[in-house]
Amino acid sequence: MGRKHRTLQTGLQITWMAALAIGLSVIGCDREEDSPTVTVAGAPTETAAETSTDEDPDAPGQPSATEDPSAQHSADLPEGTEEQDTRFMQARTAFLTDDYERAEALFEELAFDEPVTGQTVSAAIALGQIYVETDRQQEAAELFTDLQDHVADLPEVLLVLARTYAELDKPGLALQAYDRAYEQQADYIFILPEMAKILIQQDQQDRAADLLDRYEERLQRFVTKLEDPDNTPEEKRIYLVDIVGLLHDERAHQALQVALDDPSEPVRVEAATALGEMGVFEAESALRQTATDDESEAVRLAARQAIQSLRQLHEQFAQ
Repeated sequence: MGRKHRTLQTGLQITWMAALAIGLSVIGCDREEDSPTVTVAGAPTETAAETSTDEDPDAPGQPSATEDPSAQHSADLPEGTEEQDTRFMQARTAFLTDDYERAEALFEELAFDEPVTGQTVSAAIALGQIYVETDRQQEAAELFTDLQDHVADLPEVLLVLARTYAELDKPGLALQAYDRAYEQQADYIFILPEMAKILIQQDQQDRAADLLDRYEERLQRFVTKLEDPDNTPEEKRIYLVDIVGLLHDERAHQALQVALDDPSEPVRVEAATALGEMGVFEAESALRQTATDDESEAVRLAARQAIQSLRQLHEQFAQ
């Protein structure tokens, strides 16, 4: 496999993780009153499709505790139809077997299919990532803008739209999309460092520092709750594993390894899976121990699969 295709495959695998977040349940970790949304004062009012220049909005200012009650959340999406499931798996198989043209065509067919489901949105996100990884960022921006209107500001869509604008060197529009994504799903704390990076590039270090402080505070709160099974219900710990499993952060990785010893079997399964999907190579020793010593066959299987995922990622990076 060539370097371009390896990069594309790795990028799309990461995007699928974000797309799979569409299935996360929002009941496990509600928005906390002391973690309000970030607001971008003076953000452009034009739609992305109508905007020809990128006038940078002000950096995030005073936070707002309000949330749009009409906004659609990821948990609101229904499961895909049988036909959509089949087509999505065909597209995924085509991609994983290096048939990129067919994969792109299949994802394109499914992206705006009706009814709107987790599979259709995941297909659109995967298609957009193919555009990004093949240097078609403008096509990706147009796709995600159309998709944003189609699914009523779904946070996962806003997230990839923000990242695409950042790659297009449109910091104002990127911040606006990040802000809206965080407004819809305030547990996606990885948004905060991404916004801070843009603000630093805009010489707005103070506001960037505020966002990074908020990230540190919320990450510590998540980790503390995840590592406290006596006082955190199982359902919330499962949710926290899913959220922490989206973070490229050493403390998050350590918390997932601690969760391998959680008294709950489902928590341990989710933790092992997340460590494999995130490519946490330093967790291989802990996963090996779990794969042989855990009392649960389901957990041992998840650990073995995670180890296999780590091996595959290592092989890709080594090529």
